[in-house]
Amino acid sequence: MREDADAASAMGIDITTTKLIAFTLSAASGGLAGAIFATKLGTIFPHSFNLLISINALSLIIVGGIGSIPGVIVGAAALIGIPELLREFSEFRLLIYGAVLVIMMLVRPAGLWPSPITRREMQMDDMEPVGGQPPGPAPAPVEADPRTGSEQGEGGQND
Repeated sequence: MREDADAASAMGIDITTTKLIAFTLSAASGGLAGAIFATKLGTIFPHSFNLLISINALSLIIVGGIGSIPGVIVGAAALIGIPELLREFSEFRLLIYGAVLVIMMLVRPAGLWPSPITRREMQMDDMEPVGGQPPGPAPAPVEADPRTGSEQGEGGQND
């Protein structure tokens, strides 16, 4: 359904209900995680939820590899380790951290340890068609009309 909603619908999957169930389950799991977090902490305040923490968590997932649990672990080790190694460069720590993120996204866009599905998708995008032509039907041959000398395409009309 994520890749092709029309194909899923043609196979008999109710798109609206499925998306609603997915949204409900994700909201319920987020609410449960928040309840556990509040119970562990005892008290929570709005400043407990800093934007930088959310950006860092998203960066861990992207750098490690979306859809790959081992990738997220490797991404967490890398992105938590880099600021600790750069602690002596406190003035430039976030600048170097951002530069490392940009370089990593240019060099490894699928992440450090991508899931097998993401790896296949990235390899399919990199493949070039044979002969430099995109896949699909070949263009109709163009023939010269012996009466006028002009070229005609398929169907006999002048182009």
